Amino acid sequence: MRHASPGPHRRNWYEEFRDREQDRRKRGEAYPEVLRQARERVMAACKKAGIIFMSSGTNPDNVEEKLQQGVMITRASEATAEKGRKLTNREMPW
Repeated sequence: MRHASPGPHRRNWYEEFRDREQDRRKRGEAYPEVLRQARERVMAACKKAGIIFMSSGTNPDNVEEKLQQGVMITRASEATAEKGRKLTNREMPW
């Protein structure tokens, strides 16, 4: 018995999720309420346990907001990193 393989045309769940999230951000829509609440619970638990919260989706327009939320680690462009360093008065060693 042979089984059909999904082939290269079939997208995986991550690609679907990523594209939906990018579309949502382009439309300026906020996170769904259930996700926002879950994020807040996880962030509160991290703060209580002394664990640094990592976030993604940081850009020059929202880096100040993310820092105010307590985000300490993020994946960001050099422009975002520079703005974050200025806001926190952090200097890099090089």
